Amino acid sequence: MLLHGYPDYDPEALNIKDYDPATYPSWLPLPVYFVDSPDSSFYPECRRTVDRNLDTIVDTLLGTQEFRLPSPEELGAFEESNPHPDGGRWCVAEQTIGNYFRGSHFIIRDLDILRKFGRLDFEVPVLV
Repeated sequence: MLLHGYPDYDPEALNIKDYDPATYPSWLPLPVYFVDSPDSSFYPECRRTVDRNLDTIVDTLLGTQEFRLPSPEELGAFEESNPHPDGGRWCVAEQTIGNYFRGSHFIIRDLDILRKFGRLDFEVPVLV
């Protein structure tokens, strides 16, 4: 599941087709993760829900503060406490992902689902 998302899931089991954010259990992933891609046999009947979920993901990514490049001090502290296995230096992307692993996991998952649905038509703000 970490790399490939959730399995294609029957929308009747979770009432995905009639998704309502007010009543949908907050502990469950958004229905779009269960539909997984436009190739899913359930996508046609759940398209409205999937589109709403994709809009939510884009809005969340545009409003996130997770995309922040670390300061030189943060990079130095990271390298000092996490030596590179080859004795070299970590690149900024590696350090950023290492520093923000949990958030990075969810951001990568969201970017992957947006890629599958052809919705990577926006720029994510990166704070410097």
